[in-house]
Amino acid sequence: MTAVFAIAGLTFREAVRRRFVFAGLLISIAFLIIAIIPIHPRNRLFFSPDEMALLVGQIIASFGGHIAEFFAFLFAIALSAGTISSEIDRGVLAVILPKPIGRWSVYCGKWLGVNLFVLPFLLLWVAILQFAIFNHIHQTLPNLWRTYLVMTLYPIVFSSLTLFFSSFTSSLLSMVMPLTIASVAWSEGILKTFGYQFDVESLKLASKVVVYVAPLNPMSRWIEKALDPTVLIEVEQFMRRPGPVDPPANLIDLGWILGYGLIAFAAGLVIFQRRDI
Repeated sequence: MTAVFAIAGLTFREAVRRRFVFAGLLISIAFLIIAIIPIHPRNRLFFSPDEMALLVGQIIASFGGHIAEFFAFLFAIALSAGTISSEIDRGVLAVILPKPIGRWSVYCGKWLGVNLFVLPFLLLWVAILQFAIFNHIHQTLPNLWRTYLVMTLYPIVFSSLTLFFSSFTSSLLSMVMPLTIASVAWSEGILKTFGYQFDVESLKLASKVVVYVAPLNPMSRWIEKALDPTVLIEVEQFMRRPGPVDPPANLIDLGWILGYGLIAFAAGLVIFQRRDI
């Protein structure tokens, strides 16, 4: 395990050297702007002042949470993409691996280093969001901390997927492939809307199939479950999209998410163990 933590530390320092800290701080500044811009809705719709304040807080949490998870997802892919393939191309691993360090230690250390870099930044962004909510409505949303635990699934799963591609492809392809897979999975909502709006069977079928390309839909459901935006859900009912309603988050979803990440991690480890360096 000492070798795993040593490789994790080197991976962390490599992320610092590549100026990802600077990028993370810039994103933090963007979240701070959300905290200081004036948000004072004049039209209270059918809500009381207390309900309207809660709605504003839940909108900030939901909107900001999706931004935070998106950047954590991007950081995980960008950092993982070159951790193996680029170091093989530069001959770095050819120097390290002849030493008494197992390949599994290198692979696990790189995965750990990437997530040890991304997850604290994700926590920082959630903390700034909580400050933004308090600044606007003078109360916090305790559920946002629970939502952070679900958000961590994005970097954990996609760092595993990206390392899988990095174990046998180039640095560029190992970045493009996870982004392509995520784009296909994200298209589920568009395909579902058009499929049921215009009654196109092929689009309906496609919307059901692309869900299994990557577990983004189950992760979104779990974030909604953790955040529990009750007032926001009442508003969204007026803008309901066509088609069947997604089932609530459940343990089967969670098993699918964790299983997807575990299979990607294990497959990449097996390939890396057998790859010529």
